[in-house]
Amino acid sequence: MRTNNARSAARLEPEIQANLGPALKSEPSLGADGGAISQLVSRALSLKPRGAIGNDGLVVQNLSARLRVRLIARRIHPWDRDRPANERSELFVQQCLEDVSNAIPKLFRSMAEVDEMEVIVLDPRGKRAVISGVVKRSDALSSNCFSAGMKLRAMGLAFGRSNSGFERMDESPVVLPSTLERELNTIPSRE
Repeated sequence: MRTNNARSAARLEPEIQANLGPALKSEPSLGADGGAISQLVSRALSLKPRGAIGNDGLVVQNLSARLRVRLIARRIHPWDRDRPANERSELFVQQCLEDVSNAIPKLFRSMAEVDEMEVIVLDPRGKRAVISGVVKRSDALSSNCFSAGMKLRAMGLAFGRSNSGFERMDESPVVLPSTLERELNTIPSRE
């Protein structure tokens, strides 16, 4: 008798799935594909269930966020503090450029919802801005330049260098067009 019931259930299973499948299926949850922000938004938008409806609530079609980050650059290693001033300045600049060019793509990879990031990097001594700008996700994750400085410029960040280190900058971020935006703006219109 058990085998007959098992065969009957096995025959009915595809039919049951076909009939119930569309009724029970819901939109894919944003939290499963996105990050922590997506999960928080999905939870906030869930509503009181109605009747036999499972995941009931508003469905997010698109979610993007803009992040503002103020970073303080690392000082050079204590072992290098006895070097001449010009060497210390060059070591600081190079270390700062490398740190920021590695950190920004990591931030974008860790937060799937962030599309733009306003970045300000401050000098550890005077707390003045040495690097600033607005970085788009596509620019940060696609720049494959050789030097850290070129990578930052390709991302849309601005900084000034001199023989004595970084030049003083205004803290308001400078929006630099990406390479693609510059190319699109230089294409003549067909009017």
